[in-house]
Amino acid sequence: MWYYLCKICHKNGENAPCGGNEGKTDMKYASNNIRNILIAGHAGSGKTTLTEALVYFSGAAERMGRVEDGTTISDFDPEEAKRKASLSASVVPVEYEGIKYNLIDAPGLFDFEAGEYEGIRAAESVLVCVSGRSGVTVGAEKAFQLARKNGKATMVFVSKCDLENANYFKILEDMKIRFGSTVCPCVVPAKLDDGTPVYINLFSQKAFKYEGGKQIQVDLPDIGHRFQGLIEAMSEAIAETDDELMEKFFGGEPFTTEEIVEGMRKGVKDGLITPVFCGSAVNQQALDMLLFNMHKLLPSPEHEACTLAEDANGEPVELHCTEAEPTAAYVFKTVADPFVGKLSYLRVVSGKVTAGEPLVNARTGEPEKIGKPLTVIGKKQVDADGIGAGDIGAVAKLVTARTGDTKKAGMLHGRCRYDRLGGLSDRGSIQRRHSDEELSCRRCRRPGFPGNGASFQSAGDPFRDPGHSSDGAGSRYVPHRLLDRYGAGKHGWNVSFRDSDRGRRNCPWNFPRRSAAEGIFLRIP
Repeated sequence: MWYYLCKICHKNGENAPCGGNEGKTDMKYASNNIRNILIAGHAGSGKTTLTEALVYFSGAAERMGRVEDGTTISDFDPEEAKRKASLSASVVPVEYEGIKYNLIDAPGLFDFEAGEYEGIRAAESVLVCVSGRSGVTVGAEKAFQLARKNGKATMVFVSKCDLENANYFKILEDMKIRFGSTVCPCVVPAKLDDGTPVYINLFSQKAFKYEGGKQIQVDLPDIGHRFQGLIEAMSEAIAETDDELMEKFFGGEPFTTEEIVEGMRKGVKDGLITPVFCGSAVNQQALDMLLFNMHKLLPSPEHEACTLAEDANGEPVELHCTEAEPTAAYVFKTVADPFVGKLSYLRVVSGKVTAGEPLVNARTGEPEKIGKPLTVIGKKQVDADGIGAGDIGAVAKLVTARTGDTKKAGMLHGRCRYDRLGGLSDRGSIQRRHSDEELSCRRCRRPGFPGNGASFQSAGDPFRDPGHSSDGAGSRYVPHRLLDRYGAGKHGWNVSFRDSDRGRRNCPWNFPRRSAAEGIFLRIP
């Protein structure tokens, strides 16, 4: 299905009377008009629904999919639709008012947390999703800590605030305890006398209700002493970002709108402020305020710190996020698509990736010609003229590329520091614990074994060692992927696996082999 509508005639994509060219997402965007955002949090907190709601709110989709129906853009895998949960990170671009938001929807299940590690290196910001019903859970804490560890700007969105049992202020106090003093509420929910949910924008000190996703201003409801306390807390947080603002704050002078926005933006970039927004993704409430502030407060690739690399003489050079710099791109995710083949997701650090351009793999030193660049929209791949600096895209059939590699222009020498940092050097890294799609290309030489999202540790060569084993996450997911997507069961021998809840089991499916003398034993703890 073509999800994106033409922005001129609002008809379905390629069938639009005007050709649908304005509806495609291959428009040229300067790096300062791009926001790469990882959406992370606990399972069931509303990440996928929020992604779907933002796509629909931007006017890019003719209808809003539902996780319960398995019709969302980001959860396109049959196993995800069946289990009603994200199992791998997916990229969904959203265009709104001249800004391109590359949303990376990461899984919330801990078995598939490798998706967060993949997406964190491609993003400048992390949007932590917290359920207004469940509160601050372990997954939200881990996402916040991951963002802080990697020096990413962080924003929090409290979803499901229109539900009866949602308690925003209790969640806010809990966030201050778990996330620290940087938490700063910017939008708070309230209710009118008839029970209609409204949202108070603390920047403008105005209240709005929503009907069919449309914003309607209403009188400011009375929330007691909390309102003035929230305004003072926000003003104090902004004042701490600049000495002049601090003097103005202590002098009792009010901040101008420009000072509020600039102070908040600087505090978010430096990690001094974690702005908190709220709304309802299902009912399209307060999404306009979220998108507007994602644009104003979150850093663009252009504002990110420069990336260190080496030139041909071994001298350090700084790469800035402009197309005038030498091309350097980071492979943050590898997928084995059964139709396209090996698909490498790229985050372009500098320069521009275009078709036919020879780029050198910094790990192997081998040059490789780039195929047709693609814009990824969930499972949909759309041809693009190129992938500009700061943008995210994909290239098919890069034979030598692995997750964590740097593809660079020949004038650069060695690896970019972005590559070394992007390898996730801790024990949960992608380099040390290969993603299972990566395992398919490196070990098993068969596209798609066993499936994208989980992390694996492999020992030995599966084609030389009959006792080869691969341990990893996603124990309930991988055997189904072997059967459903990649045709396991047509040839070869039975695969044994271990389910941690049920003990040892013999899987009734077969795994395709290369010869009668070779075998693979798949063990899933």
